[in-house]
Amino acid sequence: MRSGHWSEYIKGNYLQKNDTLHLKGQFCNADYTLKEGGGCFREGPYEELFKVSKETDSLIQFASTSNVIPIKARLIKHTTCNPKPL
Repeated sequence: MRSGHWSEYIKGNYLQKNDTLHLKGQFCNADYTLKEGGGCFREGPYEELFKVSKETDSLIQFASTSNVIPIKARLIKHTTCNPKPL
């Protein structure tokens, strides 16, 4: 944690239906190993629903159903996928 900012990592699955994003998983470390108990940060299972809304072409907002602080995700880089035959 630096200057009141920290990152949390979650390993799991997501499902999107219409404008709702459902995340379900476990809190983990930055290298995606599961967190062990004890300490100041959250641990264990994670499950959350978000309402997704597009603000601009490069900005999406996730509004949690249980938290008042929205999360804004900004597009940093476009990538192109060219599938190759098997």
